[in-house]
Amino acid sequence: MKNKIPFLVLTSLLLFSCSNDITPSKDDIIYNESEKKVDCISGAFGNENEVYTSKKVNSLCLLNTKFNEGTFDISFKVGNSLQENGIVFNYVDANNYYFIGLDLTSNIVIKEVLNSTKNNIFRSKTIFDATASINISLVKVDDRIEIYSNDEFLYEFKVNSTLNNTKTSIGLLAGSKNTIYSNINFVENRNNYLSNYDYFRVASGNYDYNEDQFISLSKNSILVSDTRTLENGTIEVDVSLSGDYTDNGIIFNLEENNKETYWESGVSYYFYFVNLNGYAFLGKVNNGSWSPLAYSNIENFDPIGNYKLKIVKDNDKIYCFLDNKIVFMCIDSSIKGNKVALRAGGKNIGFSSLKIDGIISLGNNEEFNVYEGEISASSSHFSSTVSKTIATMKNFEFNKGTLEAILIPGSSNNNGIIFKASNVNNEFSYYWLYFTATNQVSFSKITNGVEKKEINKFLPYGRNYSRAYNIKIVIKNNDIYCYFDNRLSFFYHDDELLSGTEVGIKSVGNNTSIFNISKVDEEKIETYEYLIFGHSYTEYWYTYKSDFSEYEDIYDIGMGASNTYHWTNQYLNEVIAYKPHYGIYWNGINDISAGYKANDIANNVKVLLTTMKQQIPNFEVALVGVNRCPSASGKRNEISSVNALYKDLGNTYDFIHYVEVEKLYCDSNGNELGMYFTDGLHPNHEGYKMAALLIKDALK
Repeated sequence: MKNKIPFLVLTSLLLFSCSNDITPSKDDIIYNESEKKVDCISGAFGNENEVYTSKKVNSLCLLNTKFNEGTFDISFKVGNSLQENGIVFNYVDANNYYFIGLDLTSNIVIKEVLNSTKNNIFRSKTIFDATASINISLVKVDDRIEIYSNDEFLYEFKVNSTLNNTKTSIGLLAGSKNTIYSNINFVENRNNYLSNYDYFRVASGNYDYNEDQFISLSKNSILVSDTRTLENGTIEVDVSLSGDYTDNGIIFNLEENNKETYWESGVSYYFYFVNLNGYAFLGKVNNGSWSPLAYSNIENFDPIGNYKLKIVKDNDKIYCFLDNKIVFMCIDSSIKGNKVALRAGGKNIGFSSLKIDGIISLGNNEEFNVYEGEISASSSHFSSTVSKTIATMKNFEFNKGTLEAILIPGSSNNNGIIFKASNVNNEFSYYWLYFTATNQVSFSKITNGVEKKEINKFLPYGRNYSRAYNIKIVIKNNDIYCYFDNRLSFFYHDDELLSGTEVGIKSVGNNTSIFNISKVDEEKIETYEYLIFGHSYTEYWYTYKSDFSEYEDIYDIGMGASNTYHWTNQYLNEVIAYKPHYGIYWNGINDISAGYKANDIANNVKVLLTTMKQQIPNFEVALVGVNRCPSASGKRNEISSVNALYKDLGNTYDFIHYVEVEKLYCDSNGNELGMYFTDGLHPNHEGYKMAALLIKDALK
């Protein structure tokens, strides 16, 4: 056995409470001179220097501690292999407990005893040497228990709720005489197999270790778990970056193939990293060949920051989380290994709070009404596993207030969430908010099977079916607010509101997933004093809160690739529903690049802003002009024409405050300066700060 970190040694742990009904055995009980008699629930034990020996068959003694969370270790050597010998845990009474130990054939078994009914939930394939001492370790986290034998992972399971209560006693159960128990140790609130350096192997580079972290001492260091494997389930770890722009994170489903450093050909694994370019990045190494699978930009990436990475592996589906928020999903099943590792691309990368949970329940769940297709379900989410699936939750009703969830469309089809659903005489009615096959968002009302569809709405540039989208649906009286991707996509008034209360999933394609669904009675309608909207300049304005630090109540709903037509004809009612006092509207370069006429562009802006003023009497807006940029250097005349019309709008309407930025990013001769742009089109942080000063001056 490997050296362990110091444990709290359990002394005087046995519960001295004999049953009054115990009948003395005919067998003589012989104690050594230095051995103490230990009273127990049944049978008899002796104690000599914290080594406990059963003196009678079927002896049970409980330890004077509660095994709530942490790591428990014990060694035992059986006195007679023709009896079951081991330990009991989550012991409630003689009719309700778990048992782990050697059975009559020298296999390790785990039994659940519930209301006197015994059920074998695990039996090892390996036969153990019953004449040797065997180490058993239990790790308990919440309602989950991991089982290790001789430092090798055996099995894990969720504790039955009846047995997972405050009476989580643990004890010694010896079916035979002379079974010896020793090395009893317990550490509270600590998964020793995921926090002790002794249970890992350095495959490449170097690592240091303290009680809280594994720390890389060299670049490209890989640390592999010797005890814990995973095929399906959850892995998460906190990553502390050091300032180097390197790849750092989790390796999983590793196929070792007798390799040593995992840089050689023949090695295969998935990896999920905080990427050197500031992405949450999922990829794979297949027989030594590296390839990306999915990635997403980390807003306000901090190279010395701390990030929590988590993956949920569900057969061919891989869900990736960043700081407890799901980012995207990928479908891939080409890598078949089960080893888990941590990889540091740079020096002084810290890894802490590693968790591995291999439990994931799959298959149609009894808590769902499956009207068509099939679903799988776990404690965190449910998914469509075939095309054309409609299913609702049996014990979840939503009539008014706020419904929130996370949606991953999963395939290039119309896939989404349904609510206020009902099925009467096989006539199905519901509302459906969904991601479309054309990467847009749409909304439909289905009444007795007849669909009334709203216009598709554009989403910010780069959205796709593998990404995770925040969903929020608010029902207030006869108004429905549908927020998709943190923007109000549909404000829908319905004089004939549907009466159903069921919530669920409708997917034309498969692999659609809904996570973390919840509801509250509060009507969480979003309104802001300051609202930023427009094309990609506004979507990518990640520093807007600091650049407008004077404005406490400000929000940005910008959309990449949008133009003035989209905002006037698609999102007019939704922008009004935010009820901003002040607007910051920046739009026009996409229209100009697409060849639209200046008069049409300005008219779109006029319709949008004047309609908002009619609906929001105190509304004022900073209308930001179109700036010159390197990627549109050939469009200077068109830019000037649009700005002249924007300026006229500002002179005509006193609530429109025109912001002149045409030559903001130019030299004294009007030539575009690349130093203010990230890619020749979009401003960098310095460029945004310059624009913010002019906007604040215009709004006063």
